[in-house]
Amino acid sequence: MSSAPHVPTLADLAAAAGVARSTASMCISGKGTISQSTRERVRRVAREIGYVPDPLLGAIASTRLRRRSEQRFLPVASIGLDSSASWSRKFTGESQPSGKERGLDLFHWTVSDENDLDRLLRELYHRGVVGICLSRELATIHRRLPDSLFDPFAVLAIEEDEFEARFHVIRRSRCLDYRRLIIEAVKRGYQRPGLLVLVHEGRQFANDFMRIGVATMEQSSEGYVHEKTGHGIPQPLILRFGEDDVTEKIHAWLGKQEPDCVLATLPWCKQPLDAIGFRGGFACEVLPEDSSMQLTGLYLSAKVLGAQAMLQMDTLIRSRSHGVPEYPFVMSLPRKWRQGNTLPVVETR
Repeated sequence: MSSAPHVPTLADLAAAAGVARSTASMCISGKGTISQSTRERVRRVAREIGYVPDPLLGAIASTRLRRRSEQRFLPVASIGLDSSASWSRKFTGESQPSGKERGLDLFHWTVSDENDLDRLLRELYHRGVVGICLSRELATIHRRLPDSLFDPFAVLAIEEDEFEARFHVIRRSRCLDYRRLIIEAVKRGYQRPGLLVLVHEGRQFANDFMRIGVATMEQSSEGYVHEKTGHGIPQPLILRFGEDDVTEKIHAWLGKQEPDCVLATLPWCKQPLDAIGFRGGFACEVLPEDSSMQLTGLYLSAKVLGAQAMLQMDTLIRSRSHGVPEYPFVMSLPRKWRQGNTLPVVETR
């Protein structure tokens, strides 16, 4: 069975003419301050590839591009999977006040899978939604959908790790925070902070960043830890998700490296440490909504995350930066060290 012929989209026209999508749109509509030569070239390419603008979608687009002063609030959708609805609702609730301050009306949607996301994006487009915030899970499965579905929206991925480089990211990957975790541990008096890293075969992009973070730790005589303690950090332990004998491997690592505290990528790592009877300090980074929040030393409040997300979304909409971005934008957000007994201050030996 032959497939249906491809209908050229605005993105196809922009790529063929070598201009931005917004420029191609203005050339076709006759609006904007575009040079006559560029306008003629784009229209010529449109005829060559058979691009025909959809009058209905054009009417919707013109409504989207009205000046901000003509609209009190612009609709923005926060989308999460049904399986993580509690987190996405929490994020939406914490983000709404900041969104209102910037003229954004944020509302919440959930979908069951990527096929449901396909349907929802088309519906949101016709409802005039101008921006979408995707949850972590949805940001990792978008590659199964055509980029054209995202073209009408300012796209923001609420992501803990950089799984997919084409989406905007507003939270620095946890692997890039190892250095700060270690520095904080040394400030608290620990002499041998050890790193316990758990990698997952389905998260290759994040795994690479984790390994880079481990490889760039300061272990030389010029490093911060060596300067403060007289030696570098112990050799990190990298575990693979689902492998057997994890507790035995951690026990052997503790005996060989003798860390006085463990800094981990996941709060789960404290369970085998407790089973072994490890008496040193422990800290990791998680969002406040994590079920193991009591194990963390550093945290980022959903309110701070939401405020920064709405700032970035407002910037994307104002600059007409719609569609899937080619490169990620990583925003470093302020964090606080949560006082507790997971990594107590110790006397310097």
